[in-house]
Amino acid sequence: MPGNSVKYPENAMRTWYQERLAGDGLAECRFRVSSLKLNLPGCYRPLLAIPHNLSYQLRRAAFSHGAKKQESVTESPTLSLNFDLDSSCYATICLREIMKCET
Repeated sequence: MPGNSVKYPENAMRTWYQERLAGDGLAECRFRVSSLKLNLPGCYRPLLAIPHNLSYQLRRAAFSHGAKKQESVTESPTLSLNFDLDSSCYATICLREIMKCET
């Protein structure tokens, strides 16, 4: 994550970061503005995170449809997932990757 204490690499990634920041109007930004008491040091995060303690259970669940007089029951598979993620990792992103849903 960009910030005032992040050391950008001395390779093509430096240019990539500079172009992205410039595209957002942050080319000359130092991420520290003393008069506003603003300080964004930035940090490094892993590109990939692996869920820990992953377990799952596939079940059949019954769902009822329709009015009470003409009610029909449909069985459908349901999947329950349990897993742990490190801090700053988000379960919604993990689930999106598992389900391959477009955002």
